[in-house]
Amino acid sequence: MTVVFREESLADLDEIAQFIAQHDPTAADRVIARIHGTIYNTIDVLPLCGRLNPANNTREYAVPGLPYLVIYVPVGAAIDVVAVFHTARDPGTKRQP
Repeated sequence: MTVVFREESLADLDEIAQFIAQHDPTAADRVIARIHGTIYNTIDVLPLCGRLNPANNTREYAVPGLPYLVIYVPVGAAIDVVAVFHTARDPGTKRQP
C-alpha cells in the first residue's frame, strides 16, 4: 500500500519531534522512528487493524509503548494519515478528515 501523509500529520510529527528534542534529541529520533515503524510495518500491512471511529470513518491505532494514536483512513490501495495524536490531549481536539 502507499502511505500518504497529510500536511497536518507531518506538522504533528514535527511538533512531537521538536518538543521531545528540547530535552533529548536522541529520544526524539527514537519516538519518530517508532511512529513511522508503526505506520509502515503494521498499519501499511494490516490497514484495518486500527479501531474504527464510526463518527467519521477514520481508524485509530495506538503506537505500542508510546502515548500516541495514528489516525488514518484506508482509501483503496493507500493509507491516508490524517493525524498523530497525543493521548493526553482532549479527545475532542482530534483532527477530523
